[in-house]
Amino acid sequence: MNDPVWGLNVESALFERPPWIIYAHDPAKFRFSYSFSMGRIPQPTAILDAKGAFLTHPERRRPNEPYETRPLGSPPKYLSDEAKKLWKEIAHNLPPGVGKVSDRHAFEMLVRLMAKERADSINNNERGQLIKLLGSFGMTPADRSKISIESPPLNRPQRFLTRSKPISATPAVSDERSDASVQ
Repeated sequence: MNDPVWGLNVESALFERPPWIIYAHDPAKFRFSYSFSMGRIPQPTAILDAKGAFLTHPERRRPNEPYETRPLGSPPKYLSDEAKKLWKEIAHNLPPGVGKVSDRHAFEMLVRLMAKERADSINNNERGQLIKLLGSFGMTPADRSKISIESPPLNRPQRFLTRSKPISATPAVSDERSDASVQ
């Protein structure tokens, strides 16, 4: 018996049919036979909180999630001097409230991959990991645009210095030539 899709002998033991062909005749089984796609990686709660996701949907806040209050800290002693400088540079550029002590291992991987990127010795797989780690820490343009951080309240002198200047009415300007000659 020849297979209408593949044109091969179905009884042949040498050819193993893929799962989407086995159930192609039965739509109910076909839907569930080949679904190996992975779900999205969840974003850190600090980034979701900075975006204001929990203001609109407070029920989506993850229950009993451990809350880390300790900051990222200084670079490990075993890193090279160049990597330590890079650690401080990247930590300085992190969005506020994102890097914590529990993120040190992922942040170390980010620093090492960024050092390889700057040395121009990175391959495409490592570059993909670097971009993924940058996104995890909210450091890509797309991730940064999703974060909004509430600014602290201004005191009286700061409010005075940052207030907008009054808009003065400008005289009407026309394209017509005036009678007065300009000398």
